[in-house]
Amino acid sequence: MERVGPGLDDAAPEVDDAMLSSCWRTLVDLHAGGIRHGAIAPEHLQLVDAAVHLSDFERAVVGSDAESQRLDQAQLLATTAVVADIDRATAVARAALGDDGLAAVTPYVQPAALTASLRRQAAAADMDVDALRKNALGAIGGQDEKLQPLRRFSLGRLVMGVLLLIVAVTLVSALQNIGVDAIFDAIQAASVPVLIVAFLIGQTPRLANAVSLAIAAPLRIPLPRLAALQYAITFINLAVPSTAARVAVGIRFFQRCGLDRTSAITVGALDSFAGFVAQIGLILTILLFGLGTLDLNLDETLSYDAVESLLILLGIVLVLVIAAAILIPSLRRLVSAAVHLVRTKIWPMLASPRRLIGVLAANVVVELLFSLCSYLVLASFGQDVAFADVILVNEAVAIFAGIMPVPGGMGVTEAALTAGYTAMGVDSATAVGAAIMYRIITFYLPPVIGYPALKSLRRDSYL
Repeated sequence: MERVGPGLDDAAPEVDDAMLSSCWRTLVDLHAGGIRHGAIAPEHLQLVDAAVHLSDFERAVVGSDAESQRLDQAQLLATTAVVADIDRATAVARAALGDDGLAAVTPYVQPAALTASLRRQAAAADMDVDALRKNALGAIGGQDEKLQPLRRFSLGRLVMGVLLLIVAVTLVSALQNIGVDAIFDAIQAASVPVLIVAFLIGQTPRLANAVSLAIAAPLRIPLPRLAALQYAITFINLAVPSTAARVAVGIRFFQRCGLDRTSAITVGALDSFAGFVAQIGLILTILLFGLGTLDLNLDETLSYDAVESLLILLGIVLVLVIAAAILIPSLRRLVSAAVHLVRTKIWPMLASPRRLIGVLAANVVVELLFSLCSYLVLASFGQDVAFADVILVNEAVAIFAGIMPVPGGMGVTEAALTAGYTAMGVDSATAVGAAIMYRIITFYLPPVIGYPALKSLRRDSYL
């Protein structure tokens, strides 16, 4: 229960095969006693006289079963790959477990089986967990099987569950108030030819997204491959919040295309930032130039006293953030790393007017195409609305749904669109029907293309 030597993370440059074998002997002995460790990571493997000991048993379980022990084995395989390399880790694990034993572990070699600390260290060492699993399978001549379903409880999952429950209750209540029959009648009355045109327009924003990435990337990538990436993200969005899916999948894709991790993060960050700027820019343009017809009562809500109070509040928040960044070492290191990233990677991109303007223009086109699709859907329902109002509603909803930790903004986006359409003067039943139809066109149907696109990219090792 006490530390008896340095962790393997400290001794990583000197780790040899004998130490790796000692790790497996220690774990085999532990499992022989019916005990599962539950949180194996480099810092929990301590080196004493060329022998490796396990420490920190706060997650240990007595009387563990074979499945939970395989989680330990998967964690140890990943740990040894972090402190050594994938090939050596696989060879030593094979010698310790045998071909059948290693084959039984491979379905558990996935990020969900690793502790948060081990996942961070794997990312820092640029150790790909999928590559580790495939390497182990290749060593024993096995076939990649379906991964063992694993789930980790987290505060994020709890928040997402609560939000989904609130959205579900709100939508059910709204549907009860409006009447399902009224919504169904509104959908039946929609013009099919106009909906077909809206469907075709609704598939084009992904192509504009692909153009944006092609401009942002520092190396040439075929446009069809980037378009496949965008459609693959539509499928992943069914399970992961939109912004998170776009950034995470983009980083992995660009790494596989040859960029280092920092450059891959930079490209994704630049594209996401440009998308946010495009959304805010369109909203401000419509509001400042009075292009829309929506009465937002800005003169009443934004009085001088309200603006003054808001500025004071923002100033206090800014001072607190700066103080925290200076006084808290972990935040200070984070800010320092972010400044270094901006100075060395992002600023050279921003300093290129052609690239910056190109990425921003492509993202503006993306937002306008989505708004055009929304406008055509409303037109198919016989609604004569201002295009500027549709843009304003679409951008506001996109920003709101983007910050919600709900996969693809499901439920949240439909409710927000309904509220926006109603504010434009559309009756409630038609607003719900139009919102549902717009989401079917732009969110629920694209994954039909996205699934084969994802499989194609994975087959070609781009994801």
